[in-house]
Amino acid sequence: MAKLAQNCNVLTFTLLAAFVFATVAHAQLPITNDPPLYGPWNGAFFPDGDGLRQRVVKDDSVLRADTPWSMYCWVRAEESPKSLTLLAGLGNVAEQYPRYLAADARHITLWIGKDNSLSSTANLVPGQWQFIATTFDGSKFHIYNNGTEIGSGPLALGTVSPVLQMAPVMLPVPEAKHFGGKIAHFTLLRNTLTAEEVQKLSQHPPDFGSILFEDGSKPWPVQTRGQAGYRAPQEPSTMPHGIAPSSKPVAIPLPAEQAALQADGDEQWTIAGGWKLSAAPQVTSDAAALSQPAFSTKDWLSATVPGTVLTTMIDRGVYPDPDYGLNNLAIPESLNKQDYWYRNEFKGPKTAHDRRFTLTFEGINYKASVWLNGKDLGTITGAFIRGVFDVTGILKPGDTNVLVVRVSPPPHPGIPQEQSIRGGPGENGGYMCLDGPTFVATEGWDWIPAIRDRDTGIWQPVVITASGGVTIGDAQVVTKLPLPAIDHADVEITVPLENASTSPVQGTLKATFDQTAVTKTITLPPGKVLSS
Repeated sequence: MAKLAQNCNVLTFTLLAAFVFATVAHAQLPITNDPPLYGPWNGAFFPDGDGLRQRVVKDDSVLRADTPWSMYCWVRAEESPKSLTLLAGLGNVAEQYPRYLAADARHITLWIGKDNSLSSTANLVPGQWQFIATTFDGSKFHIYNNGTEIGSGPLALGTVSPVLQMAPVMLPVPEAKHFGGKIAHFTLLRNTLTAEEVQKLSQHPPDFGSILFEDGSKPWPVQTRGQAGYRAPQEPSTMPHGIAPSSKPVAIPLPAEQAALQADGDEQWTIAGGWKLSAAPQVTSDAAALSQPAFSTKDWLSATVPGTVLTTMIDRGVYPDPDYGLNNLAIPESLNKQDYWYRNEFKGPKTAHDRRFTLTFEGINYKASVWLNGKDLGTITGAFIRGVFDVTGILKPGDTNVLVVRVSPPPHPGIPQEQSIRGGPGENGGYMCLDGPTFVATEGWDWIPAIRDRDTGIWQPVVITASGGVTIGDAQVVTKLPLPAIDHADVEITVPLENASTSPVQGTLKATFDQTAVTKTITLPPGKVLSS
């Protein structure tokens, strides 16, 4: 018996020494500080769809059982959870000690595995953003809803796998449900937030409308032989960071007030001044109401035309100039995800009563619907095509006219890469190639960061012309050289002509270049278009 007791004492001492050594060694492990934190990540999820995963640095100190940490996010559920629903967290769901924020019909929960959770009576309100957070101080867990602590206590704990997940696909129990809705600013910290810090975070929600959410359930990839851009927002730790803050927006003085219609010569005018701009979500009226001369635009921006939507916003002091420093990061990607209204009131030109009028948009990006005096003129699609509309009988010569334009950005704006040392230059363009022709480099290129509005707007002049019954279109000139001879050439000129009158028109078409002139006598039938 004495020998057995002695052996037991030796064994006990050996185990105690090993435990002390392991504890000391563990305490001496360094605390990871690169990246400084994980997140913020944003995602949009379908019920019963896919989730999102982000890798954590292997052997990061935050994965250890006794290391303090904090985890929080904003949640907007499509519907109230009927049973246990994992929102966002750390680790694989199937392992012993994952760490997940969760909810069911009546509770908000910190779930750390089966039969190992901290819950309190609270619920997710469908369609509303809620701030949910949890912290661990090395011994006790705390859980918060909208900045208020709703529960605390100890739980069994252990190390966890290096993966962050939002709306994980794997369900913790058979009756659990997959989350459907949006999660914003999901963040993991290596320190314990105080109750005051959690409350402060809850009181300063982000601008949810300007957040770029990654889709959990992604479409089929674009079939391409070149660069197809990105299918997910840039990893936050690779974003560029500066020491100095972004510049403050500075509005430039408005130009001296002038008539909206400026004469460009005989029977041609540019609608140069008086343009107003507003984001479509801020306008509750339809085109018919906007077309009324009495409509008030006092809350609209004075627009820079020709120019893009962003040009106007910079000129009016809404955003800083993106050409300096990291100012471009202060301008939201949401600018390319909404329509815009342009409006102009002008006095029509006074001309002879028998003149025909044409309204021409030299360039808009990307698509526009146009109304003049409440009349729907049609649409324009593409950045480099002119929109030409016959407004005879619609334009009011010498009287007040109202021109209304709804402009839409390219439908595939893509996801930009912000160039940095850690993130690299990124790809040259991407999804916007599907919308060509447009300004594909505005999605981002090796020589330019993404332009937030993707150059949406009326970027070329808007012109009114007056003419007789016959209009002359764009001439096509084709030169043929009888090689190897280069001392003479055959020149073929094709000119489209339209007779909008009700009678045949006879005339002489003349073309000149240098010292050469050619003429052709033509008779145009009424209502016909000919190329001569």
